[in-house]
Amino acid sequence: MAEESGGEHRQLMCPICLEPFESPKVLTCLHTFCEKCICNHAYGLSEQGTHSDTIACPVCRIPAAAPTVNQILDDWATKLPNNSTALSSLASDQSVKDDSVYCQPCVSDGQQQLSIAYCVTCMEYLCQACYKCP
Repeated sequence: MAEESGGEHRQLMCPICLEPFESPKVLTCLHTFCEKCICNHAYGLSEQGTHSDTIACPVCRIPAAAPTVNQILDDWATKLPNNSTALSSLASDQSVKDDSVYCQPCVSDGQQQLSIAYCVTCMEYLCQACYKCP
């Protein structure tokens, strides 16, 4: 009899489409969505004529930077940070034990440090050490 692994694989599922992530992107609140799903969410808000400089996360409603008036939504979604943990887990077809987001500069250097903050200037998630750097 096959065992269900609901909890293990649930963290690799987009909360909008309920499918495995495709191009997982992270908002500043650390919730992850498919690139196309978060783009469609922002597009739906713009169709309603409710343009502002923030959009509410579909999960927790914490404001995240929205595309500018003249910015193409696909470009905006493409520039959101990748969830490298989800990407590597999807690539290796393994489940992850948590949905942690790691410091992007450290990941580039081959390290895995948990992020504690998001820099709106450089648009990267940062660990404690990188956050303190000037």
